[in-house]
Amino acid sequence: MFEKSTAASKYSVSDRLGCYVARGLEYSLAGMLCGFIGQGIASSLMKIRREYESKPAAAAAAAAASSSSSSSAKVAIPPVLDTALVWGMFMALSSNTRYQIVFGLERVVDETIARKVPGAAYFTTLAIRFVNNVIGGEQFIDMARWAGVQ
Repeated sequence: MFEKSTAASKYSVSDRLGCYVARGLEYSLAGMLCGFIGQGIASSLMKIRREYESKPAAAAAAAAASSSSSSSAKVAIPPVLDTALVWGMFMALSSNTRYQIVFGLERVVDETIARKVPGAAYFTTLAIRFVNNVIGGEQFIDMARWAGVQ
């Protein structure tokens, strides 16, 4: 979205918005697919563990091993489809927006500071991407809580 226009390729505002929408759709589909697979595996493992712990011999061993396993049965298993939809929404809105901003900031750094101090580009890229990951993690937790899947 923030790619520099050149003589060979001039980008209009509608081109840039189209890029944002297209990437958002791509990220959304990837997020839904990964969320469906990931939550499906996690939910299956939780169900298998609960079945194993509910058996008489295993229950006695589990109770003797620790009290944390007994509390795991109290945790609700998140719905697979709802979680996948939340991942799709998160990837389309938050991840896509943050990716576009990160790319734009890195372009500005490359065209300004990095020309005079090349090492600064590495540090700023590291810092920008670190902050991006922290913000993204916090936003996903907030979005998952808002949607009721966490």
